[in-house]
Amino acid sequence: MVGDLLESCAGQSPSCPANEYILRPNVILVEVQDGTARLLDLGGTFYALPAVGAMMLRETLSRGAASAVSRVSDQYGVGAGQVEEDLEAFLNDLQKKGLICRGQSTRRVRWPGAPRRTLGPLIRAIHLGTRSLKLRVWLLLTLARLSLCLFGWAGTVEAWRQYPSRRAGLVPEDRRESFINAVDESIRNVSATHVLAMGCKERSLCCWSLIGSAGVPAVLNVGIHLFPLTGHCWCESGLRTPGDDPDDCRRYTIVASYELGIVRASNAT
Repeated sequence: MVGDLLESCAGQSPSCPANEYILRPNVILVEVQDGTARLLDLGGTFYALPAVGAMMLRETLSRGAASAVSRVSDQYGVGAGQVEEDLEAFLNDLQKKGLICRGQSTRRVRWPGAPRRTLGPLIRAIHLGTRSLKLRVWLLLTLARLSLCLFGWAGTVEAWRQYPSRRAGLVPEDRRESFINAVDESIRNVSATHVLAMGCKERSLCCWSLIGSAGVPAVLNVGIHLFPLTGHCWCESGLRTPGDDPDDCRRYTIVASYELGIVRASNAT
């Protein structure tokens, strides 16, 4: 099972100094039992790390660069000076790819709060001002595509999960199944004919927003499949995966889940 191979971690250890390295908000580090690792950029890019690179990054994130140099030097019998040079080049490359940053640099946000201020009113207006489910789906898919382009995955999800717009009207429990069926059908039909190409991120965001705004429990999942290295995201409500193929979703090991107002990183062991 792929789930037996994975252990995912994200963010920064509480003991990590502010001037040390952390993962970018969009990035998840997935470690594999054979010692290698995968860096999952939720913007849509995946990177495979060999065992020594995985060790360097894991040690740098948890204990700092000096500790990484010492451990790699001891384990591989390489001079500390050479390891330090290699580690610096490795970390610089990861920085250029937008995968890591120094802890203190996370305070310098280009547009602090911009996703929530920009997207929140638009999401609310779509839910409250549009009676037609088909039109709401079209508008939400379009907004998802634009917000992903402007703010990336982390900024988009942060904004969307803060605005469930439950005032749009709660669906009674005895009508939830038919409501999910209607959302599923609408998203499949609209995304197939939309003027913009809609992928799993747009579909899952749309599902998550529509179902959550109706007071029906829904989770936005991000999953990874190792061989071949692929990623996927989908909305899950109970046993349903509206807008997606449940058999396809089961192929992926969940590495992050988002509920309304909650973000959870999965530890799959």
